[in-house]
Amino acid sequence: MPELVPVRVRDCACPDSPHDEGDVVYLHPTLSLRGGIAATQDYQAVLSSKMTPAEMTRELTARWLEDFVRYGYAGSNIEPFDVETLLADYALAEPVSEKANDLYYEAVLSPLGLSRPQTSPRGRTGGSTSPTKRSTRKTPSSS
Repeated sequence: MPELVPVRVRDCACPDSPHDEGDVVYLHPTLSLRGGIAATQDYQAVLSSKMTPAEMTRELTARWLEDFVRYGYAGSNIEPFDVETLLADYALAEPVSEKANDLYYEAVLSPLGLSRPQTSPRGRTGGSTSPTKRSTRKTPSSS
């Protein structure tokens, strides 16, 4: 059985016996069939919506990250804790969603016949994404 992927979410919150590794959420190394189906259904729902492309990107990103956390969640060292508790707390869910996105994004894109854009759906671009203007100014000639 493949090893679970640990994601440290915060310093340990245990009052009497804190663990050195902090509070950790564990993800499955691969997305389950049910998780992949949920992501595909979300893609189809967003694609058939009347949203603008930017709205579609935001909505699909939110849906996929929740799917990735919900279906990738394998447990934690926090007690009592479950996936609903995780999803209800952005501060805990955000680092888990980032790691889950790294783990599962390509696996969901591939069957849809899509490829990863130059930047991840959550990432920033490395500078301007606008086309650069070419100068129409002529180089002065030497006399």
